[in-house]
Amino acid sequence: MASNRTPGDQLSSQGAGGSDPIARKVRKIVAEILELGPEAIDPDGQLVEDMGMDSMKALVILAAVEKAFRVKIPEDSLPKMTTVNRVIQIAKQYAS
Repeated sequence: MASNRTPGDQLSSQGAGGSDPIARKVRKIVAEILELGPEAIDPDGQLVEDMGMDSMKALVILAAVEKAFRVKIPEDSLPKMTTVNRVIQIAKQYAS
């Protein structure tokens, strides 16, 4: 019953975002750029340590999120993009 998730991270690894279109799109972007299947994307997993993201892929993810949602996200947000859930939160922050 132990869980590392916070109340704000109520996303399952199978369906991050459920019916949330921003979460679904971010998850798809991350999976494509990191060349992982959707089932390999753990919303709370570390993008660098667990999924192999490097600095170039982080920039590509940032650019893809900006393009998908037609927003400008400052590059100083990159260090905050540590998990899929954090990328979703950042996308929502600038898309709203």
